[in-house]
Amino acid sequence: MKTVKQILKTYRVRNGTETYYTYSHWEGKDIDGVEFLAVCKQYPSQDKTQMLHYVRKDSLELIK
Repeated sequence: MKTVKQILKTYRVRNGTETYYTYSHWEGKDIDGVEFLAVCKQYPSQDKTQMLHYVRKDSLELIK
């Protein structure tokens, strides 16, 4: 059985202050040749239900 390592990544919108969170194992979407990432607005937690949003990858920057 192959285990996928789950890496949490934090992104920020390039022209704003909104922060989004995503895991490396969450699948994005490719719509008309544009890549969208599955993200959530709040820090992921087992205690909360998360609503996924799809945001253009080129409008986000990775926070290290």
